[in-house]
Amino acid sequence: MREGNNQVPEQYAAFRLRFRALIIDGFICTALFIIGAILAGIILEGSPSGRIAVFALLIVLIIAYEPFMISRYGGTFGHQRCNIRIISAQGASSLPLWRAVVRSIVKQTLGLPSFLFMFITSRAQGLHDLAANAKVVLHIP
Repeated sequence: MREGNNQVPEQYAAFRLRFRALIIDGFICTALFIIGAILAGIILEGSPSGRIAVFALLIVLIIAYEPFMISRYGGTFGHQRCNIRIISAQGASSLPLWRAVVRSIVKQTLGLPSFLFMFITSRAQGLHDLAANAKVVLHIP
């Protein structure tokens, strides 16, 4: 945002907020997996193929969670809870799904080391943000 228009300048999300969002999302995905696995085990007790199908579905849901939420809502539940938003590096629009997928793949492949780039880039972008041409900003509702 431009300061000349009496708007607050854009503030980039610090590592601690982004890490907190990552932890929240980790708990959400873990809970989804555990609850889904327990329910599938109980409901589909006599059907090994049904349990395998539910297991595969849970994995797909967990992998798709972050890119879908980022492209649709600008962030996951963890991001929203921490008042941060992932947007295009060129503006304030949400990422298209394909760029959110690229971001997620790089982040999931490299893990926490991807965040090291935050400390050397001017907009506190992790390697996964750079790969998707994204930035993570504070979202003041």
